[in-house]
Amino acid sequence: MALPAGIANWHWRSKDVTKWAKDWLRSQCNDAVIFDDGKTNAKIGTLKSCDGDAEVGMRKSKLLTIYDLHIEWSWSGTASDGTLVEGNISMPEMNHETGVDGDGDYEASPP
Repeated sequence: MALPAGIANWHWRSKDVTKWAKDWLRSQCNDAVIFDDGKTNAKIGTLKSCDGDAEVGMRKSKLLTIYDLHIEWSWSGTASDGTLVEGNISMPEMNHETGVDGDGDYEASPP
């Protein structure tokens, strides 16, 4: 027996938002200044790669975000002696369980 139209999707619905998430990361984070005290500075460069998936789900009328991404950015800055420094930031597993609360693994390295 089929469920009525209003009840069929009540329990669980989801939508893939991976493309939107990648576009949002680019628009919000590319060239974002992380630190600047007048002598030294650091900024995020460009999003080099973003692999994985992101989706928005609704379960019992509650909105859920679910994502599991591997993100890499370039970064650049100026040291206190005026030396230009640059490198890469890698977030091998940014997901809805760890987020950016310090529990994840993040690496910063020279290019």
